[in-house]
Amino acid sequence: MLSRCSHEVSGNPLCRPAKVFIWARLRIMMICMNKKSVSYLMLYISSVLFALNSVIVKIAANTYSGLFISSARFLFGIVFISAALLLLGKGFRVNNKKAWILRGISGAASMVAYYLAIHLTSSGRATLLVNIYPLFVAILGFLVFKEKISKNTIVSLVFCTVGVLFVLNDGSNYGILGDLVALGSGIAAGFAVHFVKKSRETDNSLVIYLSPCLFGLGLLPFTSGEFTRVNPDGFALLFSVGLLSFLGQFLMAYGYREISASKGSIVFFLETALAIVFSTFIDERLSARFFAGLGLIVIGLAMNNYRFLQDS
Repeated sequence: MLSRCSHEVSGNPLCRPAKVFIWARLRIMMICMNKKSVSYLMLYISSVLFALNSVIVKIAANTYSGLFISSARFLFGIVFISAALLLLGKGFRVNNKKAWILRGISGAASMVAYYLAIHLTSSGRATLLVNIYPLFVAILGFLVFKEKISKNTIVSLVFCTVGVLFVLNDGSNYGILGDLVALGSGIAAGFAVHFVKKSRETDNSLVIYLSPCLFGLGLLPFTSGEFTRVNPDGFALLFSVGLLSFLGQFLMAYGYREISASKGSIVFFLETALAIVFSTFIDERLSARFFAGLGLIVIGLAMNNYRFLQDS
């Protein structure tokens, strides 16, 4: 009976277009799933590169100032981005100049403050405090950009605030200045994300990343004296910082083509965890209260992205 029914159905000429349609839909779904999987993979690789970069910055900070390391990153960034634009046949064109300029100013400020924070404190705690930026994105969206704020974000703010207090008072010998600079970097990053979103509507991601690198060149007059102290080992460290930063930004931009910013920010919890793990290999001190603060901050950030975490 079953074989007869299937034979009759397959013999129906109306069934063939239906089969073709269903198969086409399945192929499209498989392609979309593959694209999304690749995008998530790019974001995970990006988070690993950023975490590794934070440790290299800390090693370089034993010889060079945070401002000089930032200057080197911006210079190498311009070289890598220019090469990528030439290889891809992309021109340099800015459509939304206001958003591009504000992205450059806020992005450069965040990058410089982050490297200064790593120089002043540990790479793990600096990365942790900077990566609270998704919360600042939500708060600034409400206060400055007139966006709605959810109840989850308010509760998240409480958890993250308590977590930050634990980190700031974890009993380590690191000065509070580095922690405050890291928080300032997170706030600047919160502004930068809003301007990146605005710029991404009309401009190429490589051109957008070029903006903080160009605005960061303003540091050169203050750090030019350190170029004379660059030896082969120092050049290798600075080159690595520039390359890892560029690759991390490029892969992150690629990943966000298929993944929303809210879902993608969850992936970068991995960056914080890896930066802390990597920092232990260069003898950085982390106390029990620090890990308690880390736990509260992770819970807070997860609550801020609760709906997207469920979807993921």
